[in-house]
Amino acid sequence: LNSVTLPKRHEVGEFTIFRAKRIIHKKIDELIAKAGKTVVLAINSSDLRRLFYTARSSKAEIKVLCPITKENKNVVKQWMKFSDIRHYETETQVKIAIADGSDVCVFQTNAPMALCSGDGQFVALLKGFAFSAWANAPSAEERIAEIEKGEPVKKTEVIKVDEDIFESI
Repeated sequence: LNSVTLPKRHEVGEFTIFRAKRIIHKKIDELIAKAGKTVVLAINSSDLRRLFYTARSSKAEIKVLCPITKENKNVVKQWMKFSDIRHYETETQVKIAIADGSDVCVFQTNAPMALCSGDGQFVALLKGFAFSAWANAPSAEERIAEIEKGEPVKKTEVIKVDEDIFESI
């Protein structure tokens, strides 16, 4: 038996699954309330309304990705007073809450299910997704101007090339 080498065991972080809407809401509220530095939220319109008071009273910097529509622009304007909010549309009902870059909940409430964890690799994966979406999302100001004026905001696009730009002209 001494000659048998067992495969190395990889440490796996703790993951908790919640399946009740009330418990999921409580967990997200707690995550926001206990954050000391930053909270990143990828949520929908109903979450904007439900999380408003919890987020407003948080001491953390709040960053929000959500769909900004004609119907919710007034709520978004209230969020803009205490958070950095950007327009992000998705076809999925899956939402994300990340606190201080160390705790994360991926959740949906239409069919209640949440996966919460402090596992470093899992948190890093979702932070990467959230910040990639953040980098490409228009600001709330831009999106609201687009809605109110009825025309798309002009966009500046960065084009990256490997060669010297002057040689390609």
